[in-house]
Amino acid sequence: MKISKSLRLTLLIGLSFFLLHTQQGMAGSHSEPPPITITILPCADIVTTYKKFYPLAVLLRHEIGSKVVIQVPKDWNELFRLVSTGETDFVYQPPHVYVQLENYYKKSDILTALSLSGERHQHAILVVRHDSSIHRVEDLRDRSLLFGSEFSTTKTMAGKALLQQHGINYEKDLREYRYGGSCDEVALNVYLKAADAGFVCDHASASLDSFREESWPIPPNTLRVIAETEKTPTWIFSAVKSADAAMVSAVTRVLLSLHASQNHKNVLKNIETWGFAPVLESDLAILRKKFL
Repeated sequence: MKISKSLRLTLLIGLSFFLLHTQQGMAGSHSEPPPITITILPCADIVTTYKKFYPLAVLLRHEIGSKVVIQVPKDWNELFRLVSTGETDFVYQPPHVYVQLENYYKKSDILTALSLSGERHQHAILVVRHDSSIHRVEDLRDRSLLFGSEFSTTKTMAGKALLQQHGINYEKDLREYRYGGSCDEVALNVYLKAADAGFVCDHASASLDSFREESWPIPPNTLRVIAETEKTPTWIFSAVKSADAAMVSAVTRVLLSLHASQNHKNVLKNIETWGFAPVLESDLAILRKKFL
């Protein structure tokens, strides 16, 4: 059967378009950048942590064009595996954790998450019920106490240091101690008498006397502060050594721009920070001296 010249031309054009779109589709599938993996140490339970950071992941994907995967390790062993094997690109962590893993991170593009008031340092407060007979740290002997998560610098590491300064050995002198989670969780346990005292972050003090936050679960004037920990540097966002340099620069650029935009206030509020800033070497020196 003979094929007319016009039909041959039509088939040739159709085949050309087919090959062109096939090549473009294949090129497009290969041009999509690899996902960005961010490991976040939990201050609360895993589900709450994921919900808090999901809006940030969406924002980063919109700004950079890469899918963002959030990982929340269940313990130190899992965190160490993710960092040491390069199974994550970034880690968002309390400062004492950073210095213990510092050799696995890039020496540049290290950010600190500023406190809600825009400060580079924060502290924890030790709270009890307003009607409690506990008025001093020394009164905690044979009482129950809630720290923050085991990863927490302010609510756990600094909290233990405060007890030691007042002659309290948390392993021997307390009737019971447990590791809690978020400030809401710790405060609620103290309010419900599930614990005699607990450490919460300093920004929670604004909610003790009045309803400042809708999510705060405690009626005003039911808890009071009996002590404060010393100040420590805020959380640190760092990249592992194997992370792609261009991708690290892109993520860093976006994070540094967040505090300047009104559109990002809710994203930052979710993760309890005012914004990000380059870390100071002086703060890292303090951390190395304390925790190494």
